[in-house]
Amino acid sequence: MRAAPHDQLPSAALPSDPATETYTFSTLSVQIAIAIISDTTASHLVWEYVAHAIVATAREASEARETKNS
Repeated sequence: MRAAPHDQLPSAALPSDPATETYTFSTLSVQIAIAIISDTTASHLVWEYVAHAIVATAREASEARETKNS
């Protein structure tokens, strides 16, 4: 059985809910570095969180544009 991502990576590197968290790219870079340095075998899991952060950031930007245009 595979451990959950939060069991493999340091908590400082993970949002509590990656789908709703947004990050600046510099903050995200630091979190990725912490995760990779802490556990290189879990680096594939980092990309899952990167994808969630990018989607959340894009969603937030889209909502901000919609709010601005209305």
